[in-house]
Amino acid sequence: MTIFAIIIFFILVILFIPLKIRITLSFDKCSGLQIFIYNYNVKTSKIYKNLTSKKKKTKKAKEPKKNINLNTLWLLLKKLDNNSYKSKLYLNSNIDFQVEDAAYTAMIYGISNALIPFIERFINVFFSISSFKIHVNPLFKNENSVSFNIKSIIKVNLAKLIYMAIIIYKYGGEALKRA
Repeated sequence: MTIFAIIIFFILVILFIPLKIRITLSFDKCSGLQIFIYNYNVKTSKIYKNLTSKKKKTKKAKEPKKNINLNTLWLLLKKLDNNSYKSKLYLNSNIDFQVEDAAYTAMIYGISNALIPFIERFINVFFSISSFKIHVNPLFKNENSVSFNIKSIIKVNLAKLIYMAIIIYKYGGEALKRA
């Protein structure tokens, strides 16, 4: 009986104690894309090779496409947005870019700064945002280049993930059933 109580205690601890996941993405011209999870470098060259390798296409029987009902999709997004049990997100990023023409660089800078609130609102549907900082830095050196560094910490709780999965299953399943 005591072993059963200890197992139940550990399951409850795992369910309700948040786990911090640290993810860092960086990209520049020299080193390419690098992904770090807890300072462990994920080898992106293998991922890139798998994505770009041409596989032999086999003919499959075409499945009929399911049309998703937009009303139920809207309801799903609304339920996820109003969910008070979201994982917390801390995001800090720096984006440096330049285009050959300074006028185009200025236009892209203005458009990117206008898109930041929309990106924050979209992320806020799935996460509770604690810190959200995006710094866009235009460089006027008449070259084409982009480099970025994104650091994020996601506080994940298994119970919250299960609750969000139930919401997605319940309302997302309705969207496919009604199609």
